[in-house]
Amino acid sequence: MNHLFKNPHVTALITVFFWSTTFIATKLLLIDFSPTAILFLRFIIGLVALSVLSKFSRIHYHFRQHLYLMAAGISGVCFYFFLENIALSYTSTSNVAVIVSISPLFIGLASALIYRTKLKGTFFIGFLLSFCGIFLISFAGNLSFHPFGDFLAIAAALMWMVYSLLVKKIASWGHSVIDTTKMIFLYGILFIMPLFFLTKSSLSLDKLLQTDNLLYLLFLGLGASALCFVLWNYTVEQLGAVMAGLYIYLVPVTTLFASFLILGEGISLVKLLGVTLTLFGLFVSEGKSSLPIRARLKKTKLKNQDE
Repeated sequence: MNHLFKNPHVTALITVFFWSTTFIATKLLLIDFSPTAILFLRFIIGLVALSVLSKFSRIHYHFRQHLYLMAAGISGVCFYFFLENIALSYTSTSNVAVIVSISPLFIGLASALIYRTKLKGTFFIGFLLSFCGIFLISFAGNLSFHPFGDFLAIAAALMWMVYSLLVKKIASWGHSVIDTTKMIFLYGILFIMPLFFLTKSSLSLDKLLQTDNLLYLLFLGLGASALCFVLWNYTVEQLGAVMAGLYIYLVPVTTLFASFLILGEGISLVKLLGVTLTLFGLFVSEGKSSLPIRARLKKTKLKNQDE
């Protein structure tokens, strides 16, 4: 089992599975809580969970490293989810899911500019295929646009791009993923608190203790935050920001099947075509610019056996 969790492709898929259902949980929580309140609660729960599992180490970060951790907390914890949660208040979950899923393109372009990462034609061809597939999945039979909410979702995707690039740098320090994730959470919460008061958010204990709301918050805090951020940061550390980002294409796909299994929503032929295009685009994006997935899995397996 430990060897399984050392496989970055497995950790990426687990993360995508959890994150694909967060849109639904957040949308339901928005009935009783403000976007900032949801954000504050989920990361408080996440930080407490990680602190219970692993006490804060006595790592002495340099001032410049604290700036990187702070920037990651602001971009990936505070502003990304703040913008996403507000976007869900103004537009549909489908719109938010499809727009946020373009972040791999932003990550790839930014990596090429900042880290001189070479992007081949297959990356862009795969992006177009996956985006067409995501479009079919999200908007089949229900095409709608909400400018303000959609703009916020684009801003959220840009924030995730910034976070992914920062995590790549943080991973190069060689510190424990859990330790750096806790520091990122801590900085994120510190910057969420002013937003909590500026947006005049409040928490109702009665609503907080309602079974459904409590379960949704625990899911977001323990699963989607504590577990998934550690797994995602590990994935970026092992695969790099660009390759890890490609798995974000799968979020609308898994959301589709989760809705079918949990909510009983139908799956049309158009949506199945979208799934096929998205998956095909993911494989094309890996292309010749990197090892194929099967080869990477074999390489990771051999590495784990050596350990």
